[in-house]
Amino acid sequence: MNKCFNETGDIQYILHFPGMNFEESSKDFTFYKDLKFEVSPEISLISVFNSTCEDSILCQQCKNNNLNLINSDAALAVPDGKWYQPDKIDFILECLYKVNTKYALVMDSRDVIIVNDLTNNFISTFESLNTPFIFNAQPNRYPNIQIEPMKVYLYKSQVRFLNGGVSFGLREELIKFYEYARLIRDNNGSGFINNGVPSEQFFLRIALTTYNDGNYLIDGVDHGRKLISIIHYSDNCSYKNEDGDFIIKLKLKDNMYKGNYFAS
Repeated sequence: MNKCFNETGDIQYILHFPGMNFEESSKDFTFYKDLKFEVSPEISLISVFNSTCEDSILCQQCKNNNLNLINSDAALAVPDGKWYQPDKIDFILECLYKVNTKYALVMDSRDVIIVNDLTNNFISTFESLNTPFIFNAQPNRYPNIQIEPMKVYLYKSQVRFLNGGVSFGLREELIKFYEYARLIRDNNGSGFINNGVPSEQFFLRIALTTYNDGNYLIDGVDHGRKLISIIHYSDNCSYKNEDGDFIIKLKLKDNMYKGNYFAS
């Protein structure tokens, strides 16, 4: 089966295709639904979704490989059209409380695809990053409001901002972080609305900003795309090398998001 690498040669384990253009941006990768892969017994797989996502590629992958994908009972009971994004924090915590493995991998169901074994190499790469947990990284901030300190805007990576669609780490540390994000959410009333759309990512970004003894946990985001690549059809291009493996390359400009993104 074809492997995926970023342009610097790091093997990729998980791909995330957020937004409304999933079908377009993921069309070259849907064959991974038939991928045979292994997952370390130290890792619990978690994804919170309702019945509208039960036939997603991720769900098919777990079914095909006889893997237990932990879901929230509360999330599964949410009627179609009634999904409220900030509730995802509660749903994820429900799942984290259910399991007792050392690590947990939390993924969106609709738009995430596993593309490699999640075994010793995956764990050792994570451990080399010297962080208790790590989130997917994206080039633009969502919601579009300044939360992170200015050093994030000047960071060497082109993918600077937390994306809540994929997180991996020590289960107990993920519990602490999501509980902290829940506290921030509950202390902010109904939450931040971006163009009429509520977002749990708003609270996760705030939590990351002050989680490290009141400081931003910069290594809590996979800036180097060591484990996860986010793929927007407008931000990335992918091609096959001579071995038939996918190379996923960012096509952003180095100075993108350094200017007017300081304004909130």
